[in-house]
Order: sequence, then structure tokens, then C-alpha cells
Amino acid sequence: MTKIFLWEIPAKPGALFQHTKNLRLDDLKKLDSISDSQRRLEFTASRFLLKHIPFRPYTSLSHCLPLIAIASSNSPVGIDIENTQAPRNFTKLLQSRYFSEQEKSLYTTPLLFYKAWTLKEAYAKFTQRGLSAELSQLTFDFSQNKVTQWPHRRDSLRPTFRQYFLSPFVISLCHHEEKNSSPALYQASLQDKKLSFSFLKREGVTIT
Repeated sequence: MTKIFLWEIPAKPGALFQHTKNLRLDDLKKLDSISDSQRRLEFTASRFLLKHIPFRPYTSLSHCLPLIAIASSNSPVGIDIENTQAPRNFTKLLQSRYFSEQEKSLYTTPLLFYKAWTLKEAYAKFTQRGLSAELSQLTFDFSQNKVTQWPHRRDSLRPTFRQYFLSPFVISLCHHEEKNSSPALYQASLQDKKLSFSFLKREGVTIT
């Protein structure tokens, strides 16, 4: 079963940086290379969350302050999160190579854009191929919650998409869904410098 762990970073996150001494050496080196304070916070918080979730062979993480999302599974997985109300020139992004000509006339609102963009990002992480032009071949019909076109890849088993809405955030998951087993969501909270988790009841929307 795929598990999703969500954590809203505390309003006063200064204490998080007390945990940097517990980071792995390669993480510390990467942290030292990050000068932007927001990106440093995202990086530290995500590593702190990773330390507290059960180990599984595959993990994927995404952050959009103040929320961090980590997906954990026994098979390849990808997750992405965006704030649908964040100021962003989505019309300019629609002109990028990641969207087909047809899509440029379909995703005409910020919500539709972010629904499509997070699904594409989750797929890119799932395939571990990164952002590439093949994402323009991945298109969706949100009126029917269907994938209308897949990239030309020889996968024996296509993944399943699932999307969750925690206003104003949209969270997209790409994974191999087990039979009779839906992803489980957990909300993390910080108590006494440790994270505890509670089950978060969200069904999500399946897109196939």
C-alpha cells in the first residue's frame, strides 16, 4: 500500500534547524550549498519528516510551503503538490514544451492548470525521467477523470493517478495501485521535537 505523509511546517520553524546536526553528511553538504532561506527550510523540514516515516524501497517528496508531502511505497511512486491560489503566470507555463497545443486551450483556469501540472510532475518522478518533452504527450480530460493520451513508453503496466484537494493545495500521486487497496494519508504533527502521525480520511479522485 502506498502511504502519503503530510506535514504543515510550524509557524515558528526555528527549532527545525537544531536538527541539522542529525542530517547525513551528503544532506549537510547539499544544505550548505543552498543560500535561499525558504529553500533551506524546505530541505531541512523534508529530511526531518523522512527520518520519522517507516522505511520503504521507494519514496517521493514535494514541498510547497508551508506543506510538505512524502509518498512511500514498495514500488515506484511520484508525488507533487502545489498551491492553486499562489500567484503564478500559468499561461506562460502553458506555452512550455510540457504541454501540447490541445492542452493550451483546455487548462484555462489556475485550478485546471495545477491539476494537470501536478499530475505531470508526479508522473515524471514516478518514471524517474525528470521533466522532458514527453510530458506533452500526457493529457487529461478532467470532466471524466481520464488520461486521454499516454507518452509512448513500453510499460507493461501503466500507473494510476490519484488527486487530493486540501484547499488551497492540490496533491497528485502516480503509482501502481494495489488491488482493493487505496493509498492512505497521514497528517504529521510536531510534539516534543518528535513527529506523530494521525490518519487523514481523504478518498481522492482516481484518474486512469
